[in-house]
Amino acid sequence: MRECFNEILIRGTVAAVRELAFDLPRWPEFLSHYRWVTILGIEGDHQIVEMACVRSGLKLKWRSCLWIFPSEGRM
Repeated sequence: MRECFNEILIRGTVAAVRELAFDLPRWPEFLSHYRWVTILGIEGDHQIVEMACVRSGLKLKWRSCLWIFPSEGRM
């Protein structure tokens, strides 16, 4: 069986990386394939977001629900 790994080195504190990860509208600043991320609304404990990217030459757009749990370090 073949194995494949993707690894990157991130120079930053866990808190700084989480802060960026939880701030979806900033994703296009450091993920070049993302075209935009817009928060469409907040409903209770989650956000409705619209995201767009280009993958393999295809322009894609979708909406998603996002739950963020900062105290648990996950989303």
